[in-house]
Amino acid sequence: MAHAKGGDFCLRVGMMNPPATAGRIISRLAPAFAHEKIFGFVHLPVQSGGSDAVLASMNRGYTAATFEEIVAAFRAEIPDVRVSTDIIAGFPTEGCREFDETLEMIGRVRPTKVNITRFSVREGGTPAALYHDHPPDWVKKERSPCPYPSHGTHL
Repeated sequence: MAHAKGGDFCLRVGMMNPPATAGRIISRLAPAFAHEKIFGFVHLPVQSGGSDAVLASMNRGYTAATFEEIVAAFRAEIPDVRVSTDIIAGFPTEGCREFDETLEMIGRVRPTKVNITRFSVREGGTPAALYHDHPPDWVKKERSPCPYPSHGTHL
């Protein structure tokens, strides 16, 4: 297909899972993104950037530091790489302190785009449904349009 278009193409890689991206693979993956035929875009969900305890309660399998290390590795190879991330606002184990820490992490990382989703219990019974102290809807609503440095914009 690329040959039929005379080689005028660019590949865009979809969302990457931090545990699958971290470690030894990042040393080979990040340099590959510097290739002229690969679009300089990374979609890497952090979900909660302030608290490893919140990430653990989400069963994510990575830490906030791991997320930041992956972003730093991509930026070392491609300084102007576009970074998109996802945040879940109002997860049951997220308090005010953890939310503030997420804001601080977003301020440090400065993603190009932040996608915010309000926490809700999924039908089918995910482990998060077992938590009894769900933040009230007004808390999730208040946090979701929060002024993340790049929420809804492209820097």
